[in-house]
This record gives sequence, C-alpha cells and structure tokens, in this order.
Amino acid sequence: MTARIFAMATNADLHIRVVGCIVEDHQMYQKPRLEAVKSLVLHAMQELSPEPASLRQIQEILCFADVPLVSEHVLRQALNSLREKDAKIELLDKPGRIYRLLVEVPQVGDSLDNLLKESWNRHFMGCAGSTIEHFRNSVALLFARYGCAAVEVLTSQGASAVRINDVLETLGLQDEAHKEFRECFNDFVLSHDPADANLKVRLASVYVLLRMNGAGNWEKDDLRKFFKEKRLLLDTNILFEIIGRNISQTSRIFQEIKNLGASLQIGQETIREFETALRTRAEQVAELVQVGVDLPRLIDEHVLRGDWVKALVEDNPQPTRAKIFERVGNLLAQVNGILESSAITQIPLECSASTDRREGRIRDIQTYTITARGYKKRDEVALHDALLWEAVEDTPKLADLILTLDRSLGHIRSKGQRIGIMLDEVVACALMGGAGEQELADIFSHTLS
Repeated sequence: MTARIFAMATNADLHIRVVGCIVEDHQMYQKPRLEAVKSLVLHAMQELSPEPASLRQIQEILCFADVPLVSEHVLRQALNSLREKDAKIELLDKPGRIYRLLVEVPQVGDSLDNLLKESWNRHFMGCAGSTIEHFRNSVALLFARYGCAAVEVLTSQGASAVRINDVLETLGLQDEAHKEFRECFNDFVLSHDPADANLKVRLASVYVLLRMNGAGNWEKDDLRKFFKEKRLLLDTNILFEIIGRNISQTSRIFQEIKNLGASLQIGQETIREFETALRTRAEQVAELVQVGVDLPRLIDEHVLRGDWVKALVEDNPQPTRAKIFERVGNLLAQVNGILESSAITQIPLECSASTDRREGRIRDIQTYTITARGYKKRDEVALHDALLWEAVEDTPKLADLILTLDRSLGHIRSKGQRIGIMLDEVVACALMGGAGEQELADIFSHTLS
C-alpha cells in the first residue's frame, strides 16, 4: 500500500513538509530507516566528542555532510532509541536538547562507495565492456523503479530475474557486454558473502533516507511553479543561522532558493533586532568577564549559549571588552556582506501604527509559544513576529512567505495557508526535487558515489 504523505494538494498551497515519514508503507522500511539515522547521529556526535552535542549541532553536521537531510522529527526518534534502547548516549539537558556520547564510534572504512567497489571486485572484474558506473546505476534504477521491492530482488526473492533484466536493458551495453554483466549481477544477487549482505542492507537504508526526505516526491516543474516569483521574507533566526555556517554554505542555500524562482527580502527591523540581540549578549559576556566568571565553565554547563560566544571563548577564555565587540562587529560585517552579495532586498516592515489586529496577532503568537515551549517570547520578539505576519498577510503585501526556523511561525495559517516556510523544507526541495524515475535514480546514484 502506498501512502502519499508528501501530497501536493494545490499549486496555491503546496504542502511542502520534511516530516520524516516514509512515502511507502512497507515493513522493510522501518528497520533500515531507524538504523540508518541512528548511525548518522552517532557519527555526527563523534565529530564533536568529547564535547556534548545539541540537536541543532547534529542537524548542522548532517545538513552539509553529503548525506540526505534528516528532519528533526526523525532525529528525535533516533536519539530516543540510542538513549533508551541502546544506551549509547545520555541526555544532559532536556530543555537545551544536549546529548553526550557514551561509546566510541569506530571510524568506518566501509563507506557505500568502498562497499560497492569491493563487491564490484568480487563479482564483476571479468566483465569486459562495463564499469562500476553500470553497477552503481543499475542498483539506483532498481530502487527508483521498484522501491522497497528492490530489496527482494537483491536477495533473490519474487520476480528477481524479470526485474533485473528489465533494469539492465536500460544500461546501453552491447550484446556480449550485456550478457556478461547480467551474469555477474546474478552472482551478486545470489551471493552469501556477509559483505554483500551488508551492502544490500546499506543500500536499502540510504534509499529510505532519500525517500523520507522528499526525493522522488516533487516534480521540478511543480516546485518552480510554487516558488516562481515568491518573495521570501527572512526571519531573525536565519541571520543567526548564517553566522553558524561558512560563507559558501550560506551562498549555496540562497542560490538554490533563487534557482527555484523565488526572491529574498529582509526587514530593516529584522536587521536591527539581530544587531540588538548580538550586542545584548556581548554586554552580558563583558560583564561576566569583568567580575571574573569562568566563561569556559559556563559554556560547558550550557549556562552561556550561542555558537559565536563559544567560538569567541575558545579563541580567548577571558576576552577583553574590545575583543568581544570586535567579534560582534566582524559578525555584523559578515552578515551584511552575505546579504549584499546575495542581492537580498531590505524593506521596512512597520508601515503603520499599532492596531488591535497587531495586538491580536501578538497574543496568538504568545499563546502558541507558551503551549509549545512552556514560556512566552520577549515582548519585542513577539512584536517583530507580528510585523512579519503583517508583511505577508495585510494589504499591500510586502512578501509572500516568511523563511524561518521558528516552528511557532511555521504553525500559523492565514486563510487556510501557511504564512511561513521552514529553512530545512526549502533546502530539501532544492536538493531533493525531481519525481521522475530517472531523476530519482540519478539522485540515488550520486549518493552512492
């Protein structure tokens, strides 16, 4: 049975979600999905070890590590399983979602690329006229065409011969080369070698990750139709995300958004709020230094937060006031440079005096925030969110969607449609778009190389 979780109801309100659901309801997906994500999480945490890892840090590592995107929902499932069932991690700080690795994660030499090469060497070295690319592409197309049934094919169950021949016919090999390759592929399918069995499980796991993050669910034309001429309005948290990434990563994200036909805008009030937040935190750090507080200890105990603060203290455990504000100045210059080079338009958000409608929006924002987090947002933050809401709903509309990392804004709907879109959703669309069989096969094949 196929459950189209990633349904596109209408072009007017394309329901783009990265929710960590499998698009095919099949028992073969359940274990590979969880095990694949757990393995990714452990290796991400190993990169930060012996330091603890936050949920956001794990997301950051996975997002740009040439692995499929993994949603927060799925990460939580994996983290819970690693903590409660496997006892490989522990939860240090529930509100901050801070975890510590309890085991050594060995450096693996069995990447998918290596496993494929080793299998190629075992079964295909005598195949003249074909290359490992033919092997990689045949496996990718097998999964793209038959989905979870590809696992049965690779373990010689069901209509294996028919399906294998069906796929191999598309490789474009000459008669003798085609015959030899088919015989070698059959040896791979019938193999009882544990390394081949491991490879087949790993292939299923990676395919699951691709599908659960949107690969093969959105036609590029539909994505472009949805994003065409859409004006995306950046939230303040996107600016904090920028300073946590390197410039090439940020430029890549913004360029991918533009490739889908959207434009980017930012409110002048948003830039001011970002600067105020940076300078407020800088003042707090300067005051702590002045009274002789041990900053590294506060960071280790997660009392003092902020990636830029952590980086500052790593460079200088007791930074002077001048060094602190020099770092703030550098961060502001970095963000302004990225906004300028990415041609992100600055606009004023507050086009009118406060109204009852604005106050109502503030109340709605605070109500949802209290429900979701257990506490209110600061008044000035809630006001800024209300201004963003006004910009995408009131006449004249200044933008079409808020680009944000704030789930409370992503939750709000106006006239049945969302007012915001999450950054991970947009990145997933840009990277995983393409619902055609060959497009999905190409994505999978690239992942295997």
